[in-house]
Amino acid sequence: MAVSSSTDFTLNRNQIITRALNTIGAIGPAQIIPAEILAYSADMLNMMIKHWESQGIHIWRHEVGNVFMVPGQTQYNLGTGYDKAANSIFRTTISADEAAAQTVLSVTSTSGISTSDQVGIELDDGTMQWTTVSSKSSTTITVAAALTASATSGNQVYTYTTQLTRPLRIESAHRRTKDILDVPLSIFSRKDYLDMPNKTLQGTVNQIYYDPNRDTYGTLSVYPTSSNCTDVIRIDYLRTLSDLDLTTDNADFPQEWLLAIVYNLAVLLCPTHGKDNKLNTLAPMADRYLQEVSSYDHEPTIVNITNDWNPNA
Repeated sequence: MAVSSSTDFTLNRNQIITRALNTIGAIGPAQIIPAEILAYSADMLNMMIKHWESQGIHIWRHEVGNVFMVPGQTQYNLGTGYDKAANSIFRTTISADEAAAQTVLSVTSTSGISTSDQVGIELDDGTMQWTTVSSKSSTTITVAAALTASATSGNQVYTYTTQLTRPLRIESAHRRTKDILDVPLSIFSRKDYLDMPNKTLQGTVNQIYYDPNRDTYGTLSVYPTSSNCTDVIRIDYLRTLSDLDLTTDNADFPQEWLLAIVYNLAVLLCPTHGKDNKLNTLAPMADRYLQEVSSYDHEPTIVNITNDWNPNA
């Protein structure tokens, strides 16, 4: 028996809305959805998904982010257009001593570098200079802004293409040194961070506090502030679910969530379309589909149970 070998089934925003309206009998299979109904349904779909963000951990939303430290800086605003942070970074080193005012820099590797990438160069004055990559060869990169100080061979170079978007919640964090060693960090509560007397103390970061705010960025506070520019704080965080803005946008969910999305949206749309009589049937189904897929949405773990009973104790 032949199988398709295809595993890419999905539904876009308008297809989800159409299936939900079909389910409650608000439109026929071939009927075009009026613009005002489509807009209202899209709003309800987005509000439902945003509400589901509060349910807890969705394992596919876990991301690892890298926040670049600035000596003496207490807080970092994380989000597009704010402080330097990215999911995926490339790390290399300067391979020859470079004087101030240089724009063509010798580096150990350019394999993970692309034109227009953000690039940070460790300078000999203890700061990280950020600019962009104008071009590259197999052994050099040309940067848009000339070095403001010298950079000795072996100094760190970081690059990234896309900036980190706002984390919704940070689950754990590590401090990664330039030797690629990860040191676990403690996460402050809000009260514990506010109670710290000297938040500008410099040293080795060992604790963080994160405030997700409600706008386009969240604020990461570190304690003590970093004394060097080469450490990177690596955060395991929950990202915000993407909006369904366009008709062709797919839901930011795995395939197994589609049935729960369609039926729960159908339940939300029943009152608007005078289909309250269908709630007794659809609501339990929607709730069951949501519970089933939510129960699967966790990281598998192994629990080891040992017997330490000592008959001679």
